[in-house]
Amino acid sequence: MNKKKKILDAALFLFANDGIAATSTKAIAEHAKVSEGLIFRHFSNKEVLLQSILDQIVEQINKSIEVILKIEHPRVLLKQFMSIPFQFKKQDELSWRFLLSHQWRNFDTFQNLMNTIEVRITQAFKILDREDPKTDAQCYLAFFNAIITVVLTQKTPNAFAMVNNILEKFDLT
Repeated sequence: MNKKKKILDAALFLFANDGIAATSTKAIAEHAKVSEGLIFRHFSNKEVLLQSILDQIVEQINKSIEVILKIEHPRVLLKQFMSIPFQFKKQDELSWRFLLSHQWRNFDTFQNLMNTIEVRITQAFKILDREDPKTDAQCYLAFFNAIITVVLTQKTPNAFAMVNNILEKFDLT
């Protein structure tokens, strides 16, 4: 693994677990086992490092959902999309935890990602001939964000039951 990638991975891990303000470049360097100066050689400051991580996460999430968003059958698409949190790998968990915890700090980046998803989810609800597909899509995505939070925090053992309940409410079972 190259050193730049080690820095990005260490920063993501620390930002996701400890927060941006609580994470120093010194801590990132120690975690990545590189010098602090090397961080500044690759990234002019902490904000540039943060933006690089955000760009990397958005690209990673887009790749992981791309196949699902191409599914033509609306019920299958909506069920598959809601299953994403249960398919997380360790790196996905860190990425989503970071993105969700910093969505208000980087609102435009988060909104751009969610808008792309919302357009496709709205289309699925239109195909299902819903009365208000846009509102259905917005509600569905709010539930999706909640399920991700439940899965990431592991606060409730019945996340599958919650998803089944959501799917039933939207008549997708």
